[in-house]
Amino acid sequence: MEEKQLIESAQKGDKEAFSQLMMRYQNKIYAIAMRFCKNADDAWDVAQETVIKVYRALHRYGSKAAFSTWVYAIAKNAALDHLRKRSKAVNTEVGLEAVEYMAQLPAADPEQKLQNREAVRELLDIVNALPAGQRAVLVLRDIDGYSYEEIAQILAISQGTVKSRLARAREAVRKAYAQRQ
Repeated sequence: MEEKQLIESAQKGDKEAFSQLMMRYQNKIYAIAMRFCKNADDAWDVAQETVIKVYRALHRYGSKAAFSTWVYAIAKNAALDHLRKRSKAVNTEVGLEAVEYMAQLPAADPEQKLQNREAVRELLDIVNALPAGQRAVLVLRDIDGYSYEEIAQILAISQGTVKSRLARAREAVRKAYAQRQ
């Protein structure tokens, strides 16, 4: 069946037609979710949320835009919503375990490992003392690895604001760490 016919049938409540439509787009939906989430579990959650949102909004789809464009926009928005929720819940403070995992501290002798943990602990104290806006940008960029554009979308701020907050945060961390040494 052609896509247009599948859309019309799905809009009339044909669940099999809807299923066939989603089968055509599942890989692209997952790829979009993965691009934003960078985590398979989160991407899977976003992909499922996208399918639910497409199903609920299908009656509103008109043929002004290509169906693929409409679906991909829903996937992108679902991913951004997911990241916003996650950034509010997770990025208020950085935990030692997360940084150790991200930094993959070398397994040196016990004394060196203890010194490494103490250095990371000091750094975490400094990062966690930053103003929330600076801390969120620093964590999203330097720990989570998001691009400036993605951070701007997640936090609903301009890329210029992302860059200036990141520069101020990095400078504050440098100064505070140097003072402790």
